[in-house]
Amino acid sequence: MAERVTFAWDQKRRARATPVPLVVLRLPFGPKFYSFRHVGTDVISYGEQFDGAADFDASVTYDGGGVASDRAGRLLAIDPIREAAIANAGEFLASLSQAERASLSVELDNADGAMSTLVGREYLLNQTLEAYISFPGIMMSQAVKRFSGKIASYTLSKRSLRILAEADA
Repeated sequence: MAERVTFAWDQKRRARATPVPLVVLRLPFGPKFYSFRHVGTDVISYGEQFDGAADFDASVTYDGGGVASDRAGRLLAIDPIREAAIANAGEFLASLSQAERASLSVELDNADGAMSTLVGREYLLNQTLEAYISFPGIMMSQAVKRFSGKIASYTLSKRSLRILAEADA
């Protein structure tokens, strides 16, 4: 996946700021943002990502549609992205047998039962999961997208929700 890096992002990287991994579940009832800490407006800033309209419950609408209803620090683990093996140029027959896509596995905290509620309310399979690398103070639109794929499977336990996503074809 080609990475687009903005000037502001590169400045933070050069200043050796601590990167913030960000996982976004794009679900029918609005996107959910997860990181190792609460995803505040220093990562998802007004003006760029939000349209600024407040709902009656003081939540903020996202991209003119869904409500960014969850921005919790629930990310327990994010595995390295498994890149797909791609055949070299000219190896047409080898490319036909390629069966493995790039994949990403994330684990979200379910100690308070919030992920159980999420699984009960929303259908997760085949929904989009995206992974970004950002820095504090960098708007979501300037974050570097490292992965985008569809949720292939998930495992819910009392303690966590583990999600496996496969890259878009």
